[in-house]
Amino acid sequence: MIRSMPIFTLAAVTLAANAAHAQIEEIVVTARKTEERLQDVPLSISAFTADAIARRSIQDLEDIALLTPGLSFEDYSNGGFGTPVIRGASQLRIQDLDQNVAVFLDGIYLPRQYTVDVGMLDMERIEVVKGPQSALYGRNSFMGAINYITQRPGSDFEFKGEATAGGHGRYDAIGSMGGPIVGDVVSARVAIGKSKFGGDFPNGHPNAGVEIDPGSPGRLGGWDKLGAIVSLAVKPSDQVQLDFNYYHFENQAEVRPTTRIQATFNDLNCSRNAAGRNNFFCGELPNRYTPPPGGAPNTARAVIDPRAFFDVDTDGYRAALEWDLSDQFRFNYLYGRIESDVAAVGIAERDHVLGRGVLLAGVPILSTNNTPNGDVAFDSHEFRLNYDNNASFKAMAGTFIEELKDNDIFTLGSIPRLGTQPIDPIASPNTTILTRTFNNNTSWSVFGQVQASFMDDQARFTAEGRHVTEKKRLRSGPTTFNAVVVNFARTYKYFTPRATLDYKLSPDQLLYASIAKGTKSGGFNATVFDERQRAFDPDKNWTFEVGSKNTFADNSIQLNVSLFYIDWSNLQINTTPTGLPPNVVAPAIVGNLGGATSYGIETEGIFQLTEELSLNAGFSHAAPTYKSGVFSQRIALTTLCDGIACPRNADVSGNTLPRQSKTQGNIGAMFESDFNDSLGYYIRGDAAYQSKQFVEELNLGWVPSRTIVNASVGLTGENWQASLWAKNLFDKEYIANSFFTAVPADTVYTPAFGPKRTWGLTFRVNY
Repeated sequence: MIRSMPIFTLAAVTLAANAAHAQIEEIVVTARKTEERLQDVPLSISAFTADAIARRSIQDLEDIALLTPGLSFEDYSNGGFGTPVIRGASQLRIQDLDQNVAVFLDGIYLPRQYTVDVGMLDMERIEVVKGPQSALYGRNSFMGAINYITQRPGSDFEFKGEATAGGHGRYDAIGSMGGPIVGDVVSARVAIGKSKFGGDFPNGHPNAGVEIDPGSPGRLGGWDKLGAIVSLAVKPSDQVQLDFNYYHFENQAEVRPTTRIQATFNDLNCSRNAAGRNNFFCGELPNRYTPPPGGAPNTARAVIDPRAFFDVDTDGYRAALEWDLSDQFRFNYLYGRIESDVAAVGIAERDHVLGRGVLLAGVPILSTNNTPNGDVAFDSHEFRLNYDNNASFKAMAGTFIEELKDNDIFTLGSIPRLGTQPIDPIASPNTTILTRTFNNNTSWSVFGQVQASFMDDQARFTAEGRHVTEKKRLRSGPTTFNAVVVNFARTYKYFTPRATLDYKLSPDQLLYASIAKGTKSGGFNATVFDERQRAFDPDKNWTFEVGSKNTFADNSIQLNVSLFYIDWSNLQINTTPTGLPPNVVAPAIVGNLGGATSYGIETEGIFQLTEELSLNAGFSHAAPTYKSGVFSQRIALTTLCDGIACPRNADVSGNTLPRQSKTQGNIGAMFESDFNDSLGYYIRGDAAYQSKQFVEELNLGWVPSRTIVNASVGLTGENWQASLWAKNLFDKEYIANSFFTAVPADTVYTPAFGPKRTWGLTFRVNY
């Protein structure tokens, strides 16, 4: 009898005997714009509660990605190009206005990459929803969506305080309080937090010890952050609920440590040209450059001019109305506005020791590459009517109106080497405005959902859809080279459906299958020589998914698994400008070429082994590859392929999409117990693995795999908690990501290092 019992069932029975009273926390999510138990939603969702955020020392979106199967996130050295990637469908142009994964703050879309990593201030929950969510979320939730959900004012007074002191000048001070103001009618909540860090990576630059604002003397990777959230809840009657929110986030940061591996300095190792110079790097990227023959040895991992910086300020406004019109009908209105401005300076100094500068009027200078710079404002209105007869049928219909205004300026500059004056990326002397664009996009959409239950409510069919009409306007110029201002406009219309069928084998086992379409908006190329290339079309994907959500052993085991296949077409990719004047080499522009596919698996499990001991684990594998007949036109334009290391026509058919890990895994364990009735303790450890990432579409060079270990130990009292935590416990030095640029004159890889070991002591109180 026992031999015929499935191994997993036997394990579940054994665990149930050991964990008779240990149950996993039930999580409620709003991924489908209504409150549902996580285990009842036929979607692949990872959710982190406030307690999980605290116990696992989650501090930013990068931490969330390490612990979420199928999600990766890199900020590409300065934080201005934060790029979430879901299921391997990497963002091929990270500087673009529209992204593959949409990020929301309490349901309000965050419109630019430099706004998406808002930190963990007063978070109630974070939801990562995988697969196209265009039908309900709209706005470029092409491959998935991330939603930050902040704490709401409660009916009881509450105060929370948090203080952290740590290595390299780390300190945090966070406080929140809230409760009723006018009986049960008006309540409010205020949260404010300050975080400062002196950096974790030694800087080999001669001026590294000079105080330059913003910046930290001697090290790289530091920050100075400020956040504030004010919330007001008004309930004038049992049927009406009003919510008002204000958000403010500031982030002054140094650039991450980077190095430069460059063809000009003979750092590369493959695709040799007629002059004997290698054009590409084949293999694992080194974590330092190799000096040329006779050059000074490279003793520093990173040499970064301390005048480089990143500075972003973001304000958000939200108003929400929920009105129960009757027992069956509910009306919702949601208004949101996000305003953000950004300034950044990047300094292209490969290494000071070797003196890689040029002379301008006899003075050694360096070049600066200044992006992102500008500002963005996004307004949205959502109206939604819900019907629920508390039986077998539910429906929802709504409309969504939005306007986005985005100003983006990209400049190049030249500065004296070893200078200490702060740099204005727009107005400093010898600054060249390379591009200046202003986007004014308006969109109107209608969306809906119907859900029918049958077979005694064991089975459900859900259909969703959204029709979008979007008008995009682009004003380009003036620049340093061209005083002409040009205007373009185009209207896009598209429909994004989703259909889901789910079936409950039992109250604790759910099977589901879905098909969904995602669409990412089209746009404009500011500079072309052939007007037929002025605009590019939306790209789209169809995602097919089957999955299972399971709870075993009296809710002491949860195990979820999903399988998916993505068919991605009309890919927005770098392409070649046509109609070029003689002897002109233009930068690559965006076009729609070919496509890609991806298939894979995601699993997540939580195991409450005993009252004191719990385990969690996650695993994902995706295989995103270019379809047959896809060519990298930006590589073909450079004519740098030798036909041996890479095809001369830059055919990338069958290659893996760059800048993402095909395999990810994480495992964690926590032991929690009591010394006595008033004092408890816990010990927690987490390990996260990411496989190698190809740097470019040729799949020649790659960033190596890494495994990062975090740990924490804590004491807990009735209303307080003290914890000692460490991130990257074993101080692993690793390359997190790498830029890659190629022009006929040069090829450059710019690897950026991940954070080194950091630690801190955090004390929390809750009344």
